[in-house]
Amino acid sequence: MPESGEQHRTAAAYASRVGRVRVRAHAKINLCLHVGQPEPATSEKPGWHRVHTHMHAIDLHDDIILTRVPQHGPINHRVSWVSTDNHESPVEWPIDSDLAVRALRALEAHTGQTLAVEIVVRKDIPAGGGLGGGSSDAAAVLIGVNLLCNLHLNEHTLQQIALQLGSDVAFFVDMDRARHGRHDADQLCLETTPRPAIVSGFGGTIERTDRVHGAITLIIPSFGCNSAEVYHAFDAITPQSHVLLPCQIDNPSFSYHTIRNDLEGAACHVHPELRTMLSMMRRQGISCYLTGSGSTIVAHRDLNDIAFAAISQQHRALWKDTRRIGANLC
Repeated sequence: MPESGEQHRTAAAYASRVGRVRVRAHAKINLCLHVGQPEPATSEKPGWHRVHTHMHAIDLHDDIILTRVPQHGPINHRVSWVSTDNHESPVEWPIDSDLAVRALRALEAHTGQTLAVEIVVRKDIPAGGGLGGGSSDAAAVLIGVNLLCNLHLNEHTLQQIALQLGSDVAFFVDMDRARHGRHDADQLCLETTPRPAIVSGFGGTIERTDRVHGAITLIIPSFGCNSAEVYHAFDAITPQSHVLLPCQIDNPSFSYHTIRNDLEGAACHVHPELRTMLSMMRRQGISCYLTGSGSTIVAHRDLNDIAFAAISQQHRALWKDTRRIGANLC
């Protein structure tokens, strides 16, 4: 049920009063992903690729804690990784290039205000996994700071800002699914699970769909995939006859006879280990595919200990540091 205007105003008032918002930022998987040719140098977005993808949130998530700080004080950004198995994922990029920080800067540019907000990101979504963790974190900052600072920006405006940050970010900005779960003594806890959607073009055409129910298993290798490297490989190795035309990519109603991820071959070219892992699982009769630009493999069933052990024992060095996480579509 969508939030009413009165509920939104009440939540914004509470967030402003306590000075802290905690936002749950969900991961996503691509149920299918089709990629177009790179845009020519003369276009508005040279080198970018149009996509047509069915995206669905899952219950794996990060937590974003946003706190108002004194206007004259420093604006801080801290990242702490959390995981049920204590697996550490390093942050290997400058803080200023982090999508959560860029989202705050984009809000400042749009409003002309200095938004003195500390951002703490408690990570459980692995980086470089194709699960949209950075994009979801950025959307959580847009939604949370909008409430915390009483900016009164609507969904369309937030999505337009999101498109400046990346092609996946606008998908996560879904105010119809924003849930102000509870008012704790010192913070507003916000649930922002986006509805599934067919996303096309450069991420700005979003057609919400019905939720798909089911349990999945995420196979997360010890390495991540760099999206830029995967797209570069896609351009280099994909025959032009296999690449969809812009008119097909931009049409949300375009239908496909087979579900596929156009980036799977490119990701396997960059990381040949992925091809081996996918082949081993498929030989065992497990329906699986790569999500996004990788490196996470999605199995459409609950892959129990026995089944996983049977696969991983065949090539122990390859699977040594691979994680298996059960998740649900949400």
